[in-house]
Amino acid sequence: MDGFSLHANTFVGPAARDELYKLVKYLCRPSIAGKRVTEQEDGRFRVALKTAWRDGQT
Repeated sequence: MDGFSLHANTFVGPAARDELYKLVKYLCRPSIAGKRVTEQEDGRFRVALKTAWRDGQT
């Protein structure tokens, strides 16, 4: 919808504990790595991009 796609058709059987662990680990990961977020002196937060944009912005 509106350019966003989500595929959630995943099934983990009751005996597949390794697969369940992998799924939960994936779901619990942060959307932004903590090391890329820093608090500024004025109380705002800065998020560094993973890779620089074409115009050089980071």
